[in-house]
Amino acid sequence: MELHGRSFEIDNLQLVKQDGISREMCVKFDCTPASDNGCQLDPGTIYKLGMQYEHLNGQLLAAYEDNSNDAATYVMYNDTDVIGYYTIQMSSTKVAKGYRKEHNLVGNSTNTGFSCVDVPFVAVNRKYQNKKYGRVLFLQLLLNVYWQLVPLVGATLITLDALHPAIGFYTKFGFIKYSPTQESKILTPLALDTKQLAKQLNINSDSESEDDAKLRKMLEDSLLFDIEG
Repeated sequence: MELHGRSFEIDNLQLVKQDGISREMCVKFDCTPASDNGCQLDPGTIYKLGMQYEHLNGQLLAAYEDNSNDAATYVMYNDTDVIGYYTIQMSSTKVAKGYRKEHNLVGNSTNTGFSCVDVPFVAVNRKYQNKKYGRVLFLQLLLNVYWQLVPLVGATLITLDALHPAIGFYTKFGFIKYSPTQESKILTPLALDTKQLAKQLNINSDSESEDDAKLRKMLEDSLLFDIEG
């Protein structure tokens, strides 16, 4: 389909362990930004960011070779490249008092915390950055959580640690800071209340454009289970 003047092949978005993706495609994956996008950062921060990008690169291969069921990694790819990937896993997290009050969260916040779908890794190949692929990939992630995870296992939040240059990307999807602690200067803990997913995805909303509806339907078709209605 066409999205912002660019053609997207949505069919090739599936679990990393399925056919169609080779080990070599994972090895050559590189999400290091081609430019700093105007960010004015000190050398120490740039170095730490570089280490994080290398970690993201390595995690794709690790997911390809992983035989455990600790997490699930989905990839978007074409004939030659992994365009991008994300990893999701079930977890629990502590939530700041202000966030709990604002979102009316009721639960065991002092011990086990709130149930969440954690997103430890999201990355887009540098060859495909700034071309809307990241938005398509992340929309599929949110639809995956909305249709397939929350109805089956339940989760209060979707959580992730955003690298400094990517915070703006996630806030466009409604993610905000939720944690009382921030362990790293280059990673900010962000969360989205799963009750807001339908609104963020414009599901059953008059504000959903025709193009957005087509994109959503194509992404829903890429999920493991059939979506009815």
